[in-house]
Amino acid sequence: MFSYRHKKHGNLDIIAFDGTMNESVKECCQGLGQSMGNNVRFNFKEVDCVTSLGARFWLAFLSSFETGRKIEYEECSHEVIQQINIFPRFIGHGHILSFYGAFTCPHCGHEESILFSGDRDPEELIDSSTDQLCSECQQPTELDEDERAFFRFLDQTS
Repeated sequence: MFSYRHKKHGNLDIIAFDGTMNESVKECCQGLGQSMGNNVRFNFKEVDCVTSLGARFWLAFLSSFETGRKIEYEECSHEVIQQINIFPRFIGHGHILSFYGAFTCPHCGHEESILFSGDRDPEELIDSSTDQLCSECQQPTELDEDERAFFRFLDQTS
């Protein structure tokens, strides 16, 4: 089930989504635009999966929602970044503040998500992704996919 929590911080509406983006996106986001101001930040940290139907309903929602609004995205999960790499318009005209990369340690098998700033240069991120140490054994970890392919969205959305 896809759901959200809404909180207001000054003139900023912060929407934290949770769950699997599937067909329930349509119902969840219905009427959301009527209660939001012009400055909106979407938090995708707890989005654990995006289905093709969920992506389709999200794109339909966003096309009308973003009109006249400044939209930011924070803590985009690895799954959301994969969708942005496939469909750059997944974030419309918005700006990514931060996102997670999924890493695995080849030494101990530990998996973890590491938060990156969306304002960094793609080449710098590619270089820094090889410097991530495992929180369990302190050995170098590896991004779960090709670095250039994963960070491609930064070139597409800037």
